Amino acid sequence: MRGQLLRLGVDYCCTAAIRGFHSTMHKTILVTLFVPGLLFAQQNASFQERVDARAGAISGRLGFDMTSQYFFRGLQQENQGIIVQPSLDLAMNMHEGDRGIRNLDVVTGIRESLHDGPTGGAGGIWYESQFYLGVTAEFGERFRGGVRYNTYSSPNGGAPALGRPVQELQFQLGFDDAGIFSQDFSLNPMVTIAAELVGQRDAGADRGIYAEVAVEPSWDLSQMGDSSLTLSVPARIGMSLGDYYERPTVGGGGDDFVGFFQAGGVLTAPLNFLPARMGPWTGHVGLHALFLGNNTDRRNGGDEFEVFFEFGMATTF
Repeated sequence: MRGQLLRLGVDYCCTAAIRGFHSTMHKTILVTLFVPGLLFAQQNASFQERVDARAGAISGRLGFDMTSQYFFRGLQQENQGIIVQPSLDLAMNMHEGDRGIRNLDVVTGIRESLHDGPTGGAGGIWYESQFYLGVTAEFGERFRGGVRYNTYSSPNGGAPALGRPVQELQFQLGFDDAGIFSQDFSLNPMVTIAAELVGQRDAGADRGIYAEVAVEPSWDLSQMGDSSLTLSVPARIGMSLGDYYERPTVGGGGDDFVGFFQAGGVLTAPLNFLPARMGPWTGHVGLHALFLGNNTDRRNGGDEFEVFFEFGMATTF
């Protein structure tokens, strides 16, 4: 009897040990399978968050414009035929803060000018191509600025000044004056300085330095009804800080300080009739008056005053 009880005790202990071992193995297997899966899921979530964050940091603008005449900083390029100017701008946000540098972006983009007039030529309609790469920032309470490298070329060879690409370094400084004079009015002043590194846009003898002062006050006309229109009045003056507006003669020389003054009006409205899946598109139409300096009017056949219109559409993403 005592031997039977001893055997039963041993059998029970062995069975319990085996069951415990199996249970432990099951738990170990479950932990081995579940924990890496959980960690992998957490890694996937982190990766997706990074994807979403990166997508939110990249923005851009795509635009298509048409104009009746094309003047580059007061230098006449084309005044006949159809002139189409598509553009693409991209920005990647690198920093956001509450003080000091509030916003820092790396920016790049292209702007093209397609002509079917005389400057279209036998080489095709692609008259001008511009590429830029730079950095922009918002700092202090109201300031914004940037520096960028610009290059201009003429794929069809229709621009004598762009026989080889013109390269320049451009600096900009702007001021946000919203709310200083009025809650509904601001001038949005901007100063631009560009120094030519290679080539000359005026086809002169020396590389030049360009300066510009611009303002663009705007008003929301929807406050006057259901028009959903915005009116802006851009105005700018282009000047030479040295050899940018040389006399158009062989060998150049005779630099002119004031190259042009331009002012106009632009109406902008959302294109709500487009399908929502196409994104937020706006359309604009504008009329501009251009007053040319002594040397720039010589490049315009002696005409010192021009009026031209523009219209186009753009979207942001």
